[in-house]
Amino acid sequence: MTEWRRTDGGTAAGAADLEAVRSYRLEPGHAGVYDVGAIHSIDYPEGSRFVRVTGRDLDYVQRLKFDTAARKATVIESATAG
Repeated sequence: MTEWRRTDGGTAAGAADLEAVRSYRLEPGHAGVYDVGAIHSIDYPEGSRFVRVTGRDLDYVQRLKFDTAARKATVIESATAG
């Protein structure tokens, strides 16, 4: 897992600069908790499996996807909502 901090002061889609603030491995049986607005990414080594549990239906929460190479954030479009 890598946790990120947005350094451009923004909160919306558009230009975005991020810096990694913490990287670690979640071992089998461990869990990570990420608050609303927390920016995190996961590495998927071959054979990885994970379970995601959310506190609400993410189809109705605006979320951003970050492209660090392009230095931009875009809105994640839900595949199932509306």
